[in-house]
Amino acid sequence: MTIEVKTLDAATESDYQALLDVTSTAMFSHSLKYRNFLRRILPLARDSYFLAYRDGELVGALPTFSRNGPFGVVINSLPFYGSHGGLICRSGCDSGVKLALLSALKRHCAEIGAILSTVIESPLDGEREFYSSLKSEYFDDRIGQISELPVAPLETVEAELLALFHQKTRNLVRKGLKAGFDVSREGSRQAFESLHGMHQKNIAAIGGLAKPIEIFDAIATEFEYGMDYQIYLAHKDAELASALLVFYFKDVVEYFTPATLEKYRGDQPLSLLIFSAMKDAITERSARLWNWGGTWLSQDGVYHFKSRWGTKDFPYRYHITTHGNSPDVRSLSKSELISGYPYFYTVPFCELGSK
Repeated sequence: MTIEVKTLDAATESDYQALLDVTSTAMFSHSLKYRNFLRRILPLARDSYFLAYRDGELVGALPTFSRNGPFGVVINSLPFYGSHGGLICRSGCDSGVKLALLSALKRHCAEIGAILSTVIESPLDGEREFYSSLKSEYFDDRIGQISELPVAPLETVEAELLALFHQKTRNLVRKGLKAGFDVSREGSRQAFESLHGMHQKNIAAIGGLAKPIEIFDAIATEFEYGMDYQIYLAHKDAELASALLVFYFKDVVEYFTPATLEKYRGDQPLSLLIFSAMKDAITERSARLWNWGGTWLSQDGVYHFKSRWGTKDFPYRYHITTHGNSPDVRSLSKSELISGYPYFYTVPFCELGSK
């Protein structure tokens, strides 16, 4: 059977969407709306989504974005805070399709003179042996943490959710329920600005780099409120105490941006919002999975927080490959790579200075 690899364009978008609909390993970051979001926030980047057709039927895909920088071209599948990319294929897809897509990526790297490529697996993909054909020099491991939401009617959903959680998390949720917060949902510009402002303060407090307001503007532009995402708000005495942004893709909820005002942290408004969002996702959308995102192996505190919400572990890997006459990026600094390739992954920072 003949395998033909094409590049996604307007004429093949309907084929790609149909593939996403039936592919269990496809995630929110594989979606066309997410591609459009990345285009908006990465104006200097170029997307190339490779499509594998077998006898005229689209059976697999591999999404990529590339960006030129001070040291050459870098390719990610996919960029922006470790967005999942990698192979997505129809059930029963044979090895030839997957190898054809990875070969297309290698050819593309050669054609555009890429110095580095990074492929980030889907945590839902249990067939990862094919990535060995990339002959990657570096790897970076993460733990995907996903809660399997119960199938429950409205009258029992709260009890069944609480039964899923660790005892300590149940107590935190109950504390939030008793604290007198008013929970609402809103998609206004003010809601985004409030979420962003609180997010900035939270991230600054731990020495991190917050998402700029332009990211939230792009979300409001490229996604549909109520269908693709929801902002949950917890108020007390008319003051916003906590906010939570979640996305929806098929039957998966993506935990995207949480934020809490420090003075209310002990009253657990965020635990209340997570519980509320889970409950609504089950009863209103028949959601089955809550994706907490990837956790570094060194993030013990983050791992334990997520695990107490009834998560299961889904390990996955970044495959980082050097190409052609690429410079030895290990001699560069972390700041040079971050500033030269914003939102793109280059190499594990632990490799820097190891030359």
